[in-house]
Amino acid sequence: MYLGHQVSGVLYVSLCFVGVGGVVGTILPAAAAVNNWFVSRRAMAMAVLSLPLVMVGFLFEALRSSVEIGPRTASLTVAVIVLVLAGPLSRLIRNRPEDHDQHPDGIAPGQRRGPESDAKGCGDALALNYTWRESLRTRAFWFLVVGGAVFSVSSGGLFFNALMMRQSGFEPVLSGGALWIDRAAAILFVLVGGWLGDHFPIRSAMFVIGLLEACAVGVLAFAETLPMFYLSAAIAGVGTGGMLPLTLAARGVYFGRRNFATITGLSLMLPNLVSGGALAGILIAWLSEITGAYTLPLAIIAVIGAVGSLAFLFLGDPKLAPSQNSRLEMAVHLPEG
Repeated sequence: MYLGHQVSGVLYVSLCFVGVGGVVGTILPAAAAVNNWFVSRRAMAMAVLSLPLVMVGFLFEALRSSVEIGPRTASLTVAVIVLVLAGPLSRLIRNRPEDHDQHPDGIAPGQRRGPESDAKGCGDALALNYTWRESLRTRAFWFLVVGGAVFSVSSGGLFFNALMMRQSGFEPVLSGGALWIDRAAAILFVLVGGWLGDHFPIRSAMFVIGLLEACAVGVLAFAETLPMFYLSAAIAGVGTGGMLPLTLAARGVYFGRRNFATITGLSLMLPNLVSGGALAGILIAWLSEITGAYTLPLAIIAVIGAVGSLAFLFLGDPKLAPSQNSRLEMAVHLPEG
């Protein structure tokens, strides 16, 4: 459909198909399957899942911007690959280990687990079993929404990197270099984010990554030289890459397995409705007209990002769903025999 985008309506419909298909047909079901199979190394498993997504995006951008290939050939190539592989790959994916007489992490219930630990805030997806309605009544859900919305605002501010470089007189090749640095750093730090999520409380890892994204905006606010612009891009890539697996793993940590995709979809949809990138753009455009520079609006966004990252620290430890607590209480009070 994108190849026929001379008609504007076709272009918009194709973008909607890509957006819906990417989330509903790939990210959510794949993350749900990974969440069903992994507990003790859930964050790293999500990182391994996310890494090809980031790498393919990097590769597609390179093909699209190539003079020899161009956007049309690149888009057609991606479409053909997806159509060829979608069927066979969908048959290879196994949704739940129990359907195949296996168990998450290969460990049967009641057996001793490794050093994965509730003390680290990683929780146990086997123990948690939230319905989507129960998740909406938890503070963890809303702190994840707030933290995600603020992170998207910080990320939105970083879109002005290339524009600021061009206005500062840098050549398009140099301003484009910031984009490549951003994406290369994102690829490198996807696995780092997964490692952090498995070895430290996931709320602490998300706070640090969110703070790094705010720092990237802060560096951009005062950037005037090429190294400063590139430093901002590199830190932004670290934040984007590191947060991707943590965002998915955190939903499994706090809400369990049964309704993971529904809860994840809800909690990720709400920040997108707020449209942090658009809010950042409006704020920057408005204040830059008043002040004549980008420094103040970007500094404000950096402060918002730093303060908003605190939402992740308030997630607390994972807790059983109210319905599970009720069943436990009934089991305790039932007479033996």
